[in-house]
Amino acid sequence: MQNLKILFSPSENKTLHGSGDRFNPNSLLFGDSDGIRADLTKKYNAIMTSPDEDEVRRLTGLKKYDDAKEFCKDIFDLPLAPAIERYDGVAFDYLKYATLDKDEQQYIQDNTLIFSNLFGAIGAGDKIPPYKLKQGKKLDNINIASLYKKHFSLYLDTFLEGKLIIDLRAGYYEKFYTPKTKFVTMKFLKNGKTVSHWAKAWRGLILRSIAQKKPNSIEEIVHMKTDGIKLIEKKEFSNKVELIYEIEES
Repeated sequence: MQNLKILFSPSENKTLHGSGDRFNPNSLLFGDSDGIRADLTKKYNAIMTSPDEDEVRRLTGLKKYDDAKEFCKDIFDLPLAPAIERYDGVAFDYLKYATLDKDEQQYIQDNTLIFSNLFGAIGAGDKIPPYKLKQGKKLDNINIASLYKKHFSLYLDTFLEGKLIIDLRAGYYEKFYTPKTKFVTMKFLKNGKTVSHWAKAWRGLILRSIAQKKPNSIEEIVHMKTDGIKLIEKKEFSNKVELIYEIEES
């Protein structure tokens, strides 16, 4: 029996609720002993609290400065909420975390890592403030994904050693970390063609199924049923198993 860990993507949209103490990057998974998280957060904060509207729009990817105003506050003073409740995109809509029972919610908090484009790999239960950083944007010309991959991969290797890894991340977030041990990925097809945007929804539904059924092996994952999709192929590579699903007509 293997302990299962899920790698998951964040979302562009964030909820704004929360409470708690002043945000501390050192409170996140793996801490911040080298100060990388604190440095990136301060660089982000400096832009978002500046009067430079063009730079705020660039960083957030928003066309109108007014749409970014709710994030143009000192991030260290913004309310905190668990990451799994902070993100509010398609995958999280379909996960429906709030409707899971307490045991299922705790399972997700204990076993899911979300790859934030500001904070790197964090636990689903880690408390974070709302932020708005467009995927792929640089801070002070720093490639954030490359920086986290360089400095946090060893932490992740150690944390995930001996675990069964289910990688539900979107392609971009694979840049933050490449698993060294065997892991499972999933691809979704409709009428034989790869689904991109709506793959987010199925990743959310798969995470929900995992929390409810708690599989402990690749075979249990293979036999796990999720309404609306059917496993049609299993491909095995050197350290990766790819499960390919067909989305069934509704």
